[in-house]
This record gives sequence, structure tokens and C-alpha cells, in this order.
Amino acid sequence: MKKYFEILKNTPLFDGIAGEDFEKLLNCLSARAKHYEKGEIIMLEGDEVAFVGLIISGSVKIIKEDERGNVSMLTELSGREMFGDILVCAGITHSPVTVTAAKDTELLLIDGKKIAE
Repeated sequence: MKKYFEILKNTPLFDGIAGEDFEKLLNCLSARAKHYEKGEIIMLEGDEVAFVGLIISGSVKIIKEDERGNVSMLTELSGREMFGDILVCAGITHSPVTVTAAKDTELLLIDGKKIAE
């Protein structure tokens, strides 16, 4: 996980964290890196919101499907942006949106319960 420090040290979540504390913090947050292929679903609408995702590389699309099956892209995130954080902090337990990999993407997944504590 140390290889991610240089990428993530300037994100709001890790701002001010010293290099020697980074690994300890990631362990405390039960963080893990995961790779997603382009088009792969990361979080499906209705899924339990179990993690906050921080984009290490690549990008994700956040989409919403209406009752008629029409799909709208709400936003595309990349370059050290986070998703799921607002849901976790608001106490929303099930995702109102679907998140997919817009291209091959590497994420840092952080246990949502540990962020909200």
C-alpha cells in the first residue's frame, strides 16, 4: 500500500498524514486496492453502501436508471476523487445510483463504517 502514498497524500482524506502513518491508517480503515475493468460494475443501485471509493487511476461513471429503464449519467469522476463518502456520512444504507468503471480503474476501497465512526 505504500506505493499509493505519493498518489493519495494530496487528497482531502489523507492531507497532513505522514508517510510513516499512512500504512497504519489504511489498516485502521480496512482499506484495500481493487482493479476494475472498463464497464465493470463497482456498485449497483440498491446495493448496501459498504465502502467509500477513492480513485487511484482511471475513472468511474455514476449513473441513475428511472422506472422506464432510461439511463442518465450523473457524473464521471477521475484523478483522486471519491465516491460513496456522501452516502456513508448521510447514513444512506443502500445506493441510489450505479457506479461503473469508465475505463480500466484502480480504486482504494475504504470500509464505510470506519469512516463514519
